[in-house]
Formats: sequence, structure tokens, C-alpha cells
Amino acid sequence: MAYSGAADMSLKEQQLAGVSAAPVVPLAAELGPSTEIMQQADFASQLFDFSELDAASAAVSSETSWSPLEQLPPRIEFLSAHRGELELERGTWQVQQQISAVISQLSLPMELLAPGQNVNFDGLPPLPESFILAEILGLYFEKIPCILSCIHEATFYRLASQPPVAPPLSPYPGTRTSAGLNAALLFSMLACAARFHPRFRDKRGDIEQIFYQRARRLTLDRLDAPDMNVLKTILHLTLFGVENSMWISSYMWLGSGVSLARFLGLYRELAMVGNVDPRMEDVVGGLASQHIAAEECRRIWWWLRNYDASGASASKRPPMIHDEEYESHLLLPCPESLFSATRYGMTPPTTSIPLTQTLKEFYEPTAPAEQVQTWIGPNGYIAALTALFNRVTTYRAECNSVNILPFATIPSGENVEELVRKFAAHERDLDIWYQKLPPWVKVLDSGIRDPQDPLVGGGLCWDDQWVQETYDWSIALTIWHCSAATLHGPDYNMMAMGRQIVTGRDAVTPSKTPAHVTADFMSAARLDEVLIAWQGSMSFGIALEHASRASAILEEMATRVPPNKRRDTPFFGYCVCQLGLINLIAARQVALLRAAGQEHPNSLTAMLKHRAATSMHILDHQSKWFTASKSGMDLLHKVMTEVAGGDLSLKFLDDLAKRGQAGSEGSGGFKEVLVRKAMGQTVKAGMQEPGLCAGTMAMGGHLFGQQHRG
Repeated sequence: MAYSGAADMSLKEQQLAGVSAAPVVPLAAELGPSTEIMQQADFASQLFDFSELDAASAAVSSETSWSPLEQLPPRIEFLSAHRGELELERGTWQVQQQISAVISQLSLPMELLAPGQNVNFDGLPPLPESFILAEILGLYFEKIPCILSCIHEATFYRLASQPPVAPPLSPYPGTRTSAGLNAALLFSMLACAARFHPRFRDKRGDIEQIFYQRARRLTLDRLDAPDMNVLKTILHLTLFGVENSMWISSYMWLGSGVSLARFLGLYRELAMVGNVDPRMEDVVGGLASQHIAAEECRRIWWWLRNYDASGASASKRPPMIHDEEYESHLLLPCPESLFSATRYGMTPPTTSIPLTQTLKEFYEPTAPAEQVQTWIGPNGYIAALTALFNRVTTYRAECNSVNILPFATIPSGENVEELVRKFAAHERDLDIWYQKLPPWVKVLDSGIRDPQDPLVGGGLCWDDQWVQETYDWSIALTIWHCSAATLHGPDYNMMAMGRQIVTGRDAVTPSKTPAHVTADFMSAARLDEVLIAWQGSMSFGIALEHASRASAILEEMATRVPPNKRRDTPFFGYCVCQLGLINLIAARQVALLRAAGQEHPNSLTAMLKHRAATSMHILDHQSKWFTASKSGMDLLHKVMTEVAGGDLSLKFLDDLAKRGQAGSEGSGGFKEVLVRKAMGQTVKAGMQEPGLCAGTMAMGGHLFGQQHRG
């Protein structure tokens, strides 16, 4: 694989090439925790050169100031920002003129706003004031790219500030986004970003009616004649559904998006890449337009792959996309700092987007890590990891289908040997992914903080200049630990197991399967068998080690980054919940072993619960933006309550035993039965009567050590 522009960049070129929350130097491998950074004595003070920033920004602004009229319409001021109700980034203020040109077109009559479409918005609330719409569009490019990044900002302003045009009549649309405002796409973008605006905070229903339904009606009218704008709109409608627990709608939109992406051939590189000299092309924001179009196509496919993988795992459905389709034909996305450079007024050092690697090349053990670290950012690592996460969950589902626990002693056989081989292959790929990380990211993951290392040990990586990139790398590490913990965990869907623990209900057993195998792989009796086997295996310690390291990362993320600066995603939230449940289910098993008389320190249970509490904290913040995260947080709370009930019962029984009052209830297997019953009763009643001691619930309301009179 050839790398376009793969020569080493100077420090100044790196400063121009990539930015995060402010004009910054990407945290490349060469800036890792080594003595090289110490040689830059005045490095930090030179990062924020506003004179150069203003000059670069002016160049970009003049390049991207297109208007649908002979002159720009009156500027739509960001009034909420002026009143202090809204904090906007510097990059948003710099493109206010372009935003104004886009939003002003929403005042056009319907026949001009959506030419060629017979759609009306009857029954829907009116759009808010223009300044509100402008602010929401500005917020879109601040808040949404960390969740869905398939639109190049400068290109969008250039195209969308031109008058709307009728969709092409050709049944075979191209992969370039056509010029002219696409109202459906704009409404879908506003639907995803509106929740961050003060006017629409906690008003999901209003957002759905005002923006989502407009985009939906326009898109349904174009499903039989799609183009790139329709596909981008479908991605945003999928995201809106995922974030607001509209599962049926999001699933149908996702399926439509996958089908359309296949139709457009986005699972492979566009033929034009490499055949056209980018120096002879139109340049937008410092990048050749054909390279931007190719990168947008890559990002669309990888986003679909990401949400298909996480959705398949969460819902226990088969994935829609398989690695064989694209792993040898499609490059990983370029770093976000390059794709979004114009947001901060920066110009890339070359008009070409450097070629990265295919998924198959990334997981080649012999591929040089230095090349990967140079041209693949955290978003590219996450894309490669998403595919591996899907392989792990698919593998564990395959094990469940044949009633095999990969961590337990299993009988020999041809099918079993194949499963063992796959297990080793997934472990190898997880190790390859980790070994290709930049050195400083490995230090971030290690938990070791050397005061002599200013980048990680000194906390420089969490400064405003780099906090977004560091946060993204932390998300990547969390997903990696979740993937490894899932491979070694008791099941691949810990939420299903958690719900089974707190409800105690069995799944419905299909008539054609053995009695001990259910649609969800295990009955309540089988659940204990699986968890005991897991606890006695090497995988128990490995899964807890990964959950522990991930919890440490989550704790540092929560400590270092205020809630309004976090870049969380629904997939990240799913992994956070998965890790929290592994910690809590392990704590449950330890409590039951202690009840059975085996020696396990009480501090271990407390530590596991503390780690799970970190997951709950992250999900609590996410639930304010993603309603889907609330179900994960509630489930963690219920499992935490069950474990707490067992701990209280154990403490109560131990105190009675010390006073000689425990009687038969505090001995042998009966003690374990009481603790197990207390756990279940705590979940059901503890929420309603938090002051009721779990120990009293275990015996139907009377205290341990007292004679039950019935």
C-alpha cells in the first residue's frame, strides 16, 4: 500500500495539519512520552499563534463564501451566544457568514425548497427563528462529528449555500454530493444537533416534530431514487433513532442505509482516487474535492459498520455487514484533525488526503506500526476495532449456538477445534491492535504516571489544546478493553445477563433445542452454572483485568474533562455499560463464594462496585443527551442494588455469628441460600424501601436468628 505524502512532517507542518479543540499539533507517535518533547522548551507557548490563525482563517473564509444570491443575505446573528445562553467555539463564529447563507434559504417556498417533490409539512410545528437555526447548525459541527463525521464542513457550506435543485433523474447516481441545498439533509442535521441548544434542551418531542419529521417526509419521497444526499440524511435519521430509543425506526433506517451504500459501491475505494492529479482539481478548505468525496464515502461505510456491529451485539441480531465485503477493498478513514482542519482555520500541508490502510492490512502482524501511527488517528483505530468487536461478539454467539463455553474445559471435536482456533485468532488480533498504538497512548492505558514525563505524567495531554484527541484515544482504549473482556467474559451481551439476574426469569425455550439451551443460551439454573465455570477459569481474571484498566481510564476521563466537553457516543456508552456489568457480576460471584464459606476479602467486592460506579457516572452524563444510555444506567443500578443486598446480608449474618445468635441460618449452604434470596428481594423491594435491611427481606420480613412463628 502506497502512502501519499507519507514523509515525516516537521513540527510546523504538523501544527498546520491537525487540530482538535483549538489549533494544535496532533499527538503523533513522535510526540509521545520521550525526551524529544523536552527539547521543545517553548513548545506550548508557540501553539496558539492567533496572527497566523486569523490569516489562515481569512483565506478559508474567502474561499468558502458562496451565496445563492448575487450578494450574501443579511447576516443572521448568533443572538443566544451574545446573551450568554450559549457558548460557541471560535471556529463557529468564523463561519457565521456561510451559516447565514445556508439558513436563509429555509424561507423559500416549498416548491423551491424541495423541487421535484410532492411533500408538505402539514400538522408540523413551524420552524424556530432564523438565529436559532443558525446556532443549531453551528452546534452541529461542534458536537456531532465525534458521533457521526461524514460531512466535510467547508464543502457543505459551499454546496448548501447554493439554491436547491431537483434531484438527478439518472437511476445510477454518482458518489459526489450534488450542489444546492438539500432540505432533508439539513433538517436531519438540525434534528441531531438541536438537543445541545438551550431552546430545545429536554424537549425531545419538539425536536422530533420540528426537524426529524420534516427530514423523514422528504426522505421517504426519495427512497426509490436515492443519491448521496439521501444516504447522508438516512445516517442522521438512524442516529436520531439510536439516541432517542426509537429502535424500530433506527433499525429500518440503518437497513436502508446499508442497502443504499452497497448500491453506490461504498464498500470499496472509488476508482477516481489515484487517477486524477489533485493539483489540477478544485480545492476546498485546502483539500482536493475528489479526495474529500472519497473520504466522505469511506466514512459513511465505516459509520454504518460501527452502528451495525454495536446494534447487532446489543439486540442479539445477525449483523447486516460482513468483513469479507470490504476488508481488502476499503481504506480506513483519515484522522479527524485533517478532515476537520477548516473548523479551526488551518490549512493541510497537501491537497491530497494520505492513503491509510485496509482492514486486512491493519491486522497484518508484519505491517510497520510507524506508518499506522503517522496517518491513522483515533477514529481510524476505532473503525478497525469495531470490526474486531463484531468478530468477537459473533464468535461468542456461535459458541452459544452449540452450547460451548470457550473459557471452560470442552470436549474435543472438529467443530470445537475450529472454535478454539478462532479464539486464539481473536486474541492475536486484539494484541496486534494494541501493539500498533502510539507509545504515549500505551502509557495512558498503563496507569503509570511518571512525573518526568510531561505529556502523560504531567497531564499535558489533557490540556485544552489536546483534550479532544486524548479523549478520543481514551474511548478507543475503553472499546478495546471491552472487546477483550467480552471475549473472556461469561457472555457476549452482559445487559441480557444483567436483566436475567435482576428479574430471575428464564427465557422461552424453543421446542427443538435441548432443555438446558434456551433462546438466550441459558436458563436461571444454567446462569449459575455458567458463572461458576467462568469464575473458576483463567478468563475470569483476564476479563477483570481489562475491566479494571478500562475503569481507571474512565475515572481519569471523568476527572479531567467536564461534562460539556466530553465526546461520548452511543457505542462507547454500550461498552461502558458492558464493562460495568462485568465488574458487578464478578462482585456478585465473590459475595456468593464468601457466603459459601470460601475466603475472599470483602475489599474485593467493594473495589468492583467502585469500578462499576464509574461506569454509572459516565452513563448518567450520557443519559442527558442519549436516552438509550438511561436503560444501561438503570440496569447497573439494579445489579448494584442486588450485590449490595448480598453484602448487607453477609455482614448481618457475620455479626450474628460473632454474638452466637446466627443459628442454622448462618451455616453452610443455608447461608448461601439466604444471601442469594436477599439479593433478589433487594432488587424488587430495595428501590421502594431503601431503608429496609436486606437481611430482613431474606426471611420474608423477620430478623435472622429469631424463631419464625407461622
